[in-house]
Amino acid sequence: MQALLPSARLSCPPPQTLPTDLSNVGHLDVLWPLNFFRQLTVASKISGDSAKLALHLVEYEQDVCRAIKFVFGNKLICPDARTTKEVTFDQKVCMKSVTQDGNIYNPSGALSGGSKPSTLGILIKVQELKKVEGFLKDHQSKLEPDISKKKSDINKSSTTVKTMQRDLQGIEMETEQFASELEAANREAEETDQAVELAREEHEGWKEKLKQAKTKQAKLKLIGELDSGILTVKHKIESLGQALKEVCKAMEHM
Repeated sequence: MQALLPSARLSCPPPQTLPTDLSNVGHLDVLWPLNFFRQLTVASKISGDSAKLALHLVEYEQDVCRAIKFVFGNKLICPDARTTKEVTFDQKVCMKSVTQDGNIYNPSGALSGGSKPSTLGILIKVQELKKVEGFLKDHQSKLEPDISKKKSDINKSSTTVKTMQRDLQGIEMETEQFASELEAANREAEETDQAVELAREEHEGWKEKLKQAKTKQAKLKLIGELDSGILTVKHKIESLGQALKEVCKAMEHM
């Protein structure tokens, strides 16, 4: 659908156009006239900064820069029809504009609608994508402090875990050393027990020997006493024998 907007018939200066022959687009030098930047400034002011140059919504490689500027460099994207009309038909702007619904407003007064040209459909999709990206960036910026805090907490937790791991390794080493020392102490205690048992056996042996010695000593003492008694009796016998001899002699002289 194409319609002429009588109320929009303005004596706008012809819009800045670029060469339409793209057969040699790789060698095109795209130059922006000075008044083009004035047009953008006025359009931004009129729309409350909602009118965007279509070129700014497209990301492209440097080797297709000229072709992209040729296609999107002289069109504005506006959020609604009212803003589009105000921008398109302003004497200081006079640039072709496109609504998000796909309607094209031309400074000459023509309005195109219905099926959307592929390039404009792309622009609309790109603008929607930009909005989504803006939404994501906004939420990302809101979540950034929380994310940073989470990262900080994770880093702190990681540091704490590493510290605990080092402490655990130290405890494990101390435990191994203690176990080794305990094993050595157990061996030493076992050897000591064996030595004590051997000493006890030796002590019992010496006690038995001492008992035997005492028994022997008692026997020797008894023998000594018997020897002494025998000697005393012998002396008595000798004395009695001497006395008997003297009695016998005395009887002989009677």
